[in-house]
Amino acid sequence: MIQLHWIAFEQGMIGEATRQSIGRAYEVLRSQMVMMDSEALLSQILRKHISDEEFAEVVRLRDERVAAAAPARKALAKLGLSLERFDILSELGRGGQKLTIEAFDRVLERPVALKVALDHMGAQDVLREGRIEARLQHPNILPVLELHANESGPPWFLEPYIKGSTTLDAWRANEFPSRTAESPQGRYRLMQVLVQMLRAVEHAHAQEYLHRDLKPQNVLIGPQEEPYLIDFGIAHPPSESNAIPAGTLQYLAPEVLDGAADDRVDVYA
Repeated sequence: MIQLHWIAFEQGMIGEATRQSIGRAYEVLRSQMVMMDSEALLSQILRKHISDEEFAEVVRLRDERVAAAAPARKALAKLGLSLERFDILSELGRGGQKLTIEAFDRVLERPVALKVALDHMGAQDVLREGRIEARLQHPNILPVLELHANESGPPWFLEPYIKGSTTLDAWRANEFPSRTAESPQGRYRLMQVLVQMLRAVEHAHAQEYLHRDLKPQNVLIGPQEEPYLIDFGIAHPPSESNAIPAGTLQYLAPEVLDGAADDRVDVYA
């Protein structure tokens, strides 16, 4: 169930204190009115705090999110996962035997990116990525909020969902559609992003991990132009010098094809 009071909060219809108050009232009344539909109960409480027009807009947005969430819900059902604690909102992407979903975590009470393995081969990649990112503590690398690995289903982990974020290539195309659009101020903004990314890569190398797939699509730009290095699914320590060459060909260092595995791989990309 997509939480209606959170939509109202996101749209500025209610404040944080009211949102929390509605949540508490809902939990109390739900325990007392077990026969009443959960969404009907929450709607009844919310309508006391917003106008009829605002409630209609909340319902419209809810219906849009339910439609957007359908493919992700279908994929999770196919995997045999029933994650009741999450409001599934949309599918963010899939690839490399991994599905990434935008969700709202009712336990943590925050938006999250849920990453889950699609098959047996993807299970090891998801576990590797989750464990590596959990060890990397840097402001430009998204932290792992939770990691689940058990025999009852595919492994999955949680990261913060950065609302309003976009990939580096999409951000640059939107902000600087041509070379002439790159004013001195624009070039300074690009340099700021690059410096922060270099520091994130430097941190990963200090923890003895090579990313191995650095590219614009693996850099998220947040709403305040803060960059995040993502997708450590094929990362490994430099000591694994015999690792199978991997990455995106356009950004692949020539030495990788000869089995090279040191920090020059990421520097080239």
